[in-house]
Amino acid sequence: SFDGLHIGHMKIISKVISLAKKKSIKSVVITFYPHPKTVLSKNNDFFLQSIDDKIQLLRNLGVDYLFIIPFTKNISNISSKDFLLNYIIKPFNPTHLIIGKDHHFGKDRLGNSDFLMQYQDIYKYNLLIIPPLKHKNSTVSSTLIKKILLTCDLELTMTLLGRIYAFKGKVIKGQGLGSKMGYPTINIEPVFNKQIIPPNGVYCVDILVKNKLYLGMCNIGVRPTFYNNKEKHIEAHIINYNGGSLYGEKAEFRFKSYLRNEKKYNNRNELILQLNFDKRECIKMNNYN
Repeated sequence: SFDGLHIGHMKIISKVISLAKKKSIKSVVITFYPHPKTVLSKNNDFFLQSIDDKIQLLRNLGVDYLFIIPFTKNISNISSKDFLLNYIIKPFNPTHLIIGKDHHFGKDRLGNSDFLMQYQDIYKYNLLIIPPLKHKNSTVSSTLIKKILLTCDLELTMTLLGRIYAFKGKVIKGQGLGSKMGYPTINIEPVFNKQIIPPNGVYCVDILVKNKLYLGMCNIGVRPTFYNNKEKHIEAHIINYNGGSLYGEKAEFRFKSYLRNEKKYNNRNELILQLNFDKRECIKMNNYN
């Protein structure tokens, strides 16, 4: 189901693409949407990536075809044998099937590497099983990356994802507090409301808006210097931006480094001094003029 494509997934997909090119045939990635967890259980899981971002990343990687199976409870009850025949063999007649070591599909997750081995000769495909990638003693997985992201270790998150962690949002109207302090901000409402947002704090970010990349400092949190209502906000000051209002625009926040915890200050002037320091740190970290 590829919950947020990471370097473990990339290892499998890269093999699919390279083998397809070598054999002069088409590469296919099969996935589910929505994520099976959201259909089969009542847990309130959050994810590393939206389906739209996943599609774009696979396109950028050079996958020829992406087959997205709409996941339902009925789909979950299809036997492994029927799934293999009707969702893999009949549509694609594959010469090769490439899976991860812990891959399962079909009712009761009975479709695994042993199952696929049994049908190789019948359906005339070659099965390749890609061993898992390890980080220290742990298998690289979406669950591991989520835990690391929630510790604010953005460098390791980026290493295991194979790219900088980012989310997209729509610029909405805020209270204008930043402008009164000399730090106008854009307020963001995430496009995909089930994506993991990094923990409360101040971050150095790149902001892609109107097809241009800017350096910014982002605050995620409840703004305790001014409010007591604990309502979470995501806002960012775009350094050296003078382009006018961005209300209604789409913006992508790319999280580069964690600067500090969110903190309550005694007054506005104390906060302004801290923001001045944050801005200098952000510029210094990025050799930005």
